[in-house]
Amino acid sequence: MPKLRSGEFDQYQYEQNYIKKNIKLVHMSLNRTKEEDMQILDWLSQKDSISAYLKSLIRKDMEGKT
Repeated sequence: MPKLRSGEFDQYQYEQNYIKKNIKLVHMSLNRTKEEDMQILDWLSQKDSISAYLKSLIRKDMEGKT
């Protein structure tokens, strides 16, 4: 467990270590000047959880290809 110099638990450092070990961030860019990308941005803004939706699509795609 990460500790501060004072000997106390360092929550920030613990979270950073957790993110490095367990989470993979993926970046996607959409251009606001392209009509096709604007349609995607508008549609995504209506969704509550974009990441959950994308994960479900990826899982469905993986099931179809195995």
